[in-house]
Amino acid sequence: MRPLLAVILSVVILGGLWAYTGMRTHGSPSVRVIVPDAPQERFAAELTLTFSAEADPFALNVDEAEAPAAVLVRFNGQQVLRITERLVAGDPVEIDPLPGAVIGDNELFLEANPPVAQGNQAHAVRVRITRDDVPIVEKTFWSEPGTRLSVRFPFEIRPPVADEAIDDHEH
Repeated sequence: MRPLLAVILSVVILGGLWAYTGMRTHGSPSVRVIVPDAPQERFAAELTLTFSAEADPFALNVDEAEAPAAVLVRFNGQQVLRITERLVAGDPVEIDPLPGAVIGDNELFLEANPPVAQGNQAHAVRVRITRDDVPIVEKTFWSEPGTRLSVRFPFEIRPPVADEAIDDHEH
């Protein structure tokens, strides 16, 4: 009789424990992801040159409507900025909003012509990409002395991180 009572008691205890743990795992989650209805994100680019850019005086000017550019910017293959007049060193140039920005891989291409008198110097540009006025990527590029500054800047825009909140009750 004792062995039968021990088996029955063991089955009841282990069965009860199994049922209890099964109910606990299927209860409410301990972490809840809250995704607010966020407005459309706004991406922008800021470019700061260390030199005064000017149009190339030796460039071939075939079409009068399209004069040689001092600064040319393409984003994901689309021209987003073309400056034909002189640009002063240190003045930030903003492209806001940055059209065609996508979550994932993106590419910014920049060409800028230094003055002919500074042909023996290296030049730099700082490129900063922002999402809703918060910097997400920033990099400085240098040219070789005597060459135009030509930059290909591939970067990735990651999806926004959802806020995670822990439930109020402890288990």
